[in-house]
Amino acid sequence: MKNRDDLVSAFCNNCCRETNHDSLYYEESKSIQYEGEGGAPFDINWIHTLDLIKCRGCEEVSLMRKTYSDDFSDFDPTYYPPRKFRKEPRWLILLDFENPINKLIKEIYIAIGNNSVYLPTMGIRSLIEHIMIEKVGDNGSFKDNLNQFEKQGFISPIQRKVIKPIIEMGHAVTHRSVEVSNEELISILDVTENIIESIYINEKKINRFINKIPKRK
Repeated sequence: MKNRDDLVSAFCNNCCRETNHDSLYYEESKSIQYEGEGGAPFDINWIHTLDLIKCRGCEEVSLMRKTYSDDFSDFDPTYYPPRKFRKEPRWLILLDFENPINKLIKEIYIAIGNNSVYLPTMGIRSLIEHIMIEKVGDNGSFKDNLNQFEKQGFISPIQRKVIKPIIEMGHAVTHRSVEVSNEELISILDVTENIIESIYINEKKINRFINKIPKRK
């Protein structure tokens, strides 16, 4: 089957929301799964669909795969590339590509794109520590690094107060398997990216036009 005439509702990575899509190519296949353990044997007839879809808003093309049967509810569709509930920050292109901070942020967003919350949370904790050591050196402990980070003016006392629970959440996820929701992860990212932008990006933005400001006579 080449395509479908009906619209397909799917999440668009570029629009960051559910949008209408056109079907460019559609294929359907079937399989039988035999279940014989723990009860009477029976067959499950599965239907697999593969849909190449194009967003009617931004025209991004992606692949959507679905699996379902008459006996079981539909499973959530699988998308290629994976669906992201958050985009990478636009200012990331202004950060030196070879900087480990850049690489860490990209890996965090790769994990987010694969519907992970544990790995991004642990990655954010590591990211903050990398930033502190890069700016103030390794002072022997996380607490001492944080003290120097504030003392040397990279963060304000208010920012320090919001960094502390982020670090504690990173510890809790790493050592106690505490679950983090998407909303909580977004809040953690908001604070972390705000600090990164203020330290690495804002100066570059200002330097673009600061020399154009005429001096007072």
